[in-house]
Amino acid sequence: MKYFKEERGYALFLTVLIIGLFSILAVSLITVVLSGANKTAIREDITQALELSEKGTKHLTKQINYELQTELDKHVDGLSRTEFINELDKVIEKYKCTNNNVTGGKTGQYQACVENYIDKEKDILPKKAEIKSIGTVDGQQKKFITTVEFGGNLVPDDMQFAVNTFVTKECAQLKKNCVPGEGNLFLHGGVGIQGDMNVERHLITSNRSHEKYAFHHWIHSYFPSAKTKPDGSPSKIIVGGNIYTLQWDGVKGTLIKNFDYSDHISRIDIPDKSPYEKKDKIDENVFVGRYIAEHSERTDHPGRHDLDITGEKEKYEYGPDDPDVKVIETNLFGTGGVDRVIYNEKFPNDKVFPKWYKNYKGKFRIRGNSTFKRFATYGDLILGNVRRNNVIEFKEGAYVEGDLTIGNNTEVKGPIYVNGDLEIKGRNVTINSVIYVNGMVHIKHAEFDESIDPAIKGAFIIYANKKIVVERINRFNDYPAEIKGFFYSKESIEMDGNESNIILKGGISAPRIVLNSIRGRSYAAAKFKQSNPQIVEGRAYEGWQEQAVRESRLLIKYDQDIFDLYSDLILENRVKQVPPAKIIEIEEVAD
Repeated sequence: MKYFKEERGYALFLTVLIIGLFSILAVSLITVVLSGANKTAIREDITQALELSEKGTKHLTKQINYELQTELDKHVDGLSRTEFINELDKVIEKYKCTNNNVTGGKTGQYQACVENYIDKEKDILPKKAEIKSIGTVDGQQKKFITTVEFGGNLVPDDMQFAVNTFVTKECAQLKKNCVPGEGNLFLHGGVGIQGDMNVERHLITSNRSHEKYAFHHWIHSYFPSAKTKPDGSPSKIIVGGNIYTLQWDGVKGTLIKNFDYSDHISRIDIPDKSPYEKKDKIDENVFVGRYIAEHSERTDHPGRHDLDITGEKEKYEYGPDDPDVKVIETNLFGTGGVDRVIYNEKFPNDKVFPKWYKNYKGKFRIRGNSTFKRFATYGDLILGNVRRNNVIEFKEGAYVEGDLTIGNNTEVKGPIYVNGDLEIKGRNVTINSVIYVNGMVHIKHAEFDESIDPAIKGAFIIYANKKIVVERINRFNDYPAEIKGFFYSKESIEMDGNESNIILKGGISAPRIVLNSIRGRSYAAAKFKQSNPQIVEGRAYEGWQEQAVRESRLLIKYDQDIFDLYSDLILENRVKQVPPAKIIEIEEVAD
């Protein structure tokens, strides 16, 4: 009995002890669970505050863009760049933190405002602003400063590429409406391109460059190269159709018999047969150097908007009998024949129209230092030549009914509309202008002395309804002529880098583009002293193996600065749609 009683007492003790331990554990567990739940709730509040802060930024950026778009919708033709900047300034100022906030939130609250309008005083696009956004949930708060770009890049699609071939709406609807080769990019030989490329139809490359003298020739070189951009990123190429290379028979590089070059560059559809070889991707047998190929069908671009070059005519044209026109007499002398010469004339406040005797037509020449508010002629016009240091300025523009020639030792300023053809030739040329051309453009035989200046100075944009041909620039020189320009043609662009040596900073855009170039050196045959030259009808081109370490004689480098310079004269540059805002940087701000 005594043992039994002792056992019962021990059992009771153990029971009480176990109950106590479990009670302590239960209390501890409940405490831990409640503490964890509280921390989880705090974390959830912080996360929600963070999300609310982000929503505040998105709310404000969307609100700013909505109000801008609402204003744009009031104007059928959109707003000019300057008008758009003014409206952007107004809307951003409206939401400065000292003026107004946007608020909202269901699980908590957020508020957002413009803390700092960084680019307030700058006449640029896009413009940066710093948005302060605060999210609050159950006393937990998150604050961020987000740098946002508003306004976006308002450069037209055709001007966003170093090289761009496009298909017009008319051609997309019916092939008989296409110009020869429309949508295709032909890169023959060692052409260099730095910047993105867009090819609406087919890309055709070759490791030979074409040259035409008495006969057609193919000069052995390398495939084109896509140069790395200044920021270190690779140049990209988008191809809407197929990729082809030209195939050659042996080292001498002969094609199949009866291969017609003109027919070749006029093709819209490329046959899947010799001498064309279809490629599945871009590799070292299509391009050399760094590149990224984005090979896709361009269903998003069924046809480009037709830039209305002819529509610019009415902005510049006027006649001798129009109001406020000053008709001036010209002198009948000149070295180029019977030219009506305007020499060292100053009409900075006048609309000028020249004549000789009673004749408003013929060939007129402006030289010396001459300034006009506006200028128009029914005849042809020659700028410069004969005399050094010709500086000719059209403050509000010029209109030429006939052809325009820009010659030696000439600096030209101001926009020009040419109803005929444009020719740029000679030495020491400076062009600061946007030139609209109803005819064709020929830039040729321009040479530049390295000891004076190796470049065509200035910066210019050319819009042409017909083809643009650039050839024999810095002919047989080892250094390049640097040209800062953008060329747009509604027909085709052809550029030579065999005899020429060119760096074009800007870009080119046309339905068809044909570029021919070798790398390295070229001379008149008698002057070529290097080994293994390729001799073509009295001209010598560096051997293809020696070209491996040489630069291209035709390099096109994308440069947007020129578009910013002439933003108000760029065709189709009116803003009709607000570009999405772009977040540049997000920084958390401690309380």
